Amino acid sequence: MDSLEILKASVPFATIAGVIVGALLNSRLGRKDKIRDHLFSYKVKSYTILAECTSSIKRDISNYRTNLRVNKSNEAKTINDIWEELVQVSNQQSLFLSKQTKHDLFELDTFIYNAFNKEMDSILDPTKYSTEDMIKECNKLLIECDKFIERVQIELGIDKLNSK
Repeated sequence: MDSLEILKASVPFATIAGVIVGALLNSRLGRKDKIRDHLFSYKVKSYTILAECTSSIKRDISNYRTNLRVNKSNEAKTINDIWEELVQVSNQQSLFLSKQTKHDLFELDTFIYNAFNKEMDSILDPTKYSTEDMIKECNKLLIECDKFIERVQIELGIDKLNSK
């Protein structure tokens, strides 16, 4: 009987201990979730800035392409200016980017940098790349910008929200 009475007396203490342990674990998990949510909000802000930058780049490339078509000069940003803008923004946002997005950004950066090299070559030797070649290069860049934005949407899960 003594062991039964001890068992009955220990039930409230075990219950209290269980509640305390549960509360501590819940608190810890709650803090982790709160930190994760907070970091995710920074990630979304960074990706939003990258998407805005990419949209700006698309606009600048379209203006550059239009100026090539109508033989205007010095009215649009150069590809070098566009490339420098991307590098600056991507460096500022690099803290919250995933490895995959960093890779995708590197690919976009490479496409723009290659177009910049072609732009420089065409300035130094106008026979090397025709206006039509540069227009095609701009079209490729516009497609790559769209691909980058799609990849960012996939990473954030926005593509799933839009498909419902």
